Amino acid sequence: MRSHRRTPTGIRPRHSRACATSHGQEWCNCSPSYEAFVFSNRDGRKLRKTFPTLAAARAWRHDAAVSVRKGTMRAPTPTTVAEAAEVWLAGARDGSIRNRSGDEFKPSTVRGDELSLESHLLDHFGSSRLGDVSRVDVQDFADRLLAHGLDPSTIRNTLMPLRAIYRRALSRGEVAINPTTGLTLAAVRGRRGRIASREEAAALIVALPVEERAVWATAFYAGLRRGELRASTGRTSISARARSTSHVPTTRGHGASSLPRAVPGAAGFPSPPCFAST
Repeated sequence: MRSHRRTPTGIRPRHSRACATSHGQEWCNCSPSYEAFVFSNRDGRKLRKTFPTLAAARAWRHDAAVSVRKGTMRAPTPTTVAEAAEVWLAGARDGSIRNRSGDEFKPSTVRGDELSLESHLLDHFGSSRLGDVSRVDVQDFADRLLAHGLDPSTIRNTLMPLRAIYRRALSRGEVAINPTTGLTLAAVRGRRGRIASREEAAALIVALPVEERAVWATAFYAGLRRGELRASTGRTSISARARSTSHVPTTRGHGASSLPRAVPGAAGFPSPPCFAST
């Protein structure tokens, strides 16, 4: 039996129900745990954590007090990763949430991020609160994907929406630390795909049905990516005399106007010979 000792400020013992102290006695006959707490003025509430030993509780309280003063620790938000992902996807689609450059996300980017969330991230992190996910959790997740044979480039792309979600949460004060920073990821040693020459491309386009030539020629000669081509509702005008083609501004999937990447307002490129016969 142990006498009931006073504990340091900010720490209280948690005795078992069968302990003598629960029945008004001055002595303890259990092995209590210890709850440490600090008060956060920013959150207007106490931050608590329970430890099996008094020494561990003292160490945490000391570190927590310093972190609260520095603003790097705050009360956990009840928002889960799945809820934050839903808000982020909706904002990325309607343009209210922008990328780090301040531009709207491209439809292909949003579709890819949504696929990564549904295929990998939400199954693993979806039910966790934003503040409960640690850097070790994200690192273990990335290591597991690598062990399952995923390409390093695929792993980086899979983590992109989680990085964006936590950047936004950090800027809004919903979390104190971004767990997606400082990760150790496998190096990307990818090889660039072979690019067909203009002569080869012209031969391939001529081999297509007439009704498909314009689409594929526009994609190749204007340098449009698949997502840009799919989201495009713009017009392509062809000048047989000038042997040139002009692709006017396209429309993105969520309705925002987008200019071609090369030249503001319109993208011009040489018209392939197959256009003259169509």
